[in-house]
Amino acid sequence: MRKTIILLLVALMATVACAKPLRQVQLQFTDEWGQPVNMTTSASIYVYSPGTTTELSLYLDPAGGTAVTQPITDDSTNTCLSYTQGLMSFWVDAQKVKVSATDGTTSRIIDNLTGSTVSVAWPSYLQQVAETTTKTEFKSNPVTAGIAGGAATGTAGDENVMAIDGVNFEYHIVGTATATAPILVAGGLDIGLDDADNDGIEIGEGITARSNSAFTIGTDAFFLKVTTDIPDVSGTDDFLIGFRTAEAYQADPNDYNNMAAVNVMSGDIQIETIDDNAATTRTDTTDNWADGASKTVAVYVSAAGVVTYTIDGSAPTTTAAFTWDDGDTVVPFIYFRHDTTVAESTVLSLYECGLQ
Repeated sequence: MRKTIILLLVALMATVACAKPLRQVQLQFTDEWGQPVNMTTSASIYVYSPGTTTELSLYLDPAGGTAVTQPITDDSTNTCLSYTQGLMSFWVDAQKVKVSATDGTTSRIIDNLTGSTVSVAWPSYLQQVAETTTKTEFKSNPVTAGIAGGAATGTAGDENVMAIDGVNFEYHIVGTATATAPILVAGGLDIGLDDADNDGIEIGEGITARSNSAFTIGTDAFFLKVTTDIPDVSGTDDFLIGFRTAEAYQADPNDYNNMAAVNVMSGDIQIETIDDNAATTRTDTTDNWADGASKTVAVYVSAAGVVTYTIDGSAPTTTAAFTWDDGDTVVPFIYFRHDTTVAESTVLSLYECGLQ
């Protein structure tokens, strides 16, 4: 009997000795003056394994007895977050974590967080996520190459890379282009290529989840803003600005599995969406684009996947509702194709994309 008790005690001690202690993480959400942020009803927080969107197991106590459900919101039953004081504390079996949070307006991501107590600030006058924001006004000559090396090519379906102002883009040839790359002109980047019917280009920052501007629905709140001038709007067969799922390039944008974009078609400004490989839904905003006009088109996606649009800073006269599926990975894209009359030297003067 005594031997049995000793063996049980040894086994218990071994179990306790091998148990890995949980680490406490405390976060303080503040404004630019260091005052606690009063989180809004749309706020949510996720805690991931570093560099991923794999949710970690969180606990309210060091023994791991009470689990915390993600996402953590102001109306959840979790008690690890005080939304009135912007305080958060939890226990986790990880030495490093990635925190993705929104205060209802601005998103903030901290990866490879190692400290036990960290202040997460949302200064109103600063771009919080500059390292994940791409911006260029196209002020220098682009350097181009084929995506697999060598010179850029213009055969239908070819993929090339382009570096300009320190920003890296990919571009996909639509139709067949004798001009194999966009060129710098006085107003910005001319994407008209050889100005031929049904020829064009799709420009983005990559088409995989590792792209600099790849975003995850349900985690990220993000945007795309493009300023462009169209000399002859009757020549725009398609001119889409928006987001699509991270997938292979398509010659016809209607073949993408999911999409939410503004499309300029012969001067008519449309909203086009595709949901789960269904037919394209097209909504006429009743707004129009005049020859030679420069406009700024922006597409915004909330952390919940809700899409909104602006044209020169204002909502379209008529808009369309669209919500991405949770977990979708999406990338920004600009798709341009000439009609019979051709749009001539269509020029981009601003490209900006990143987290809100």
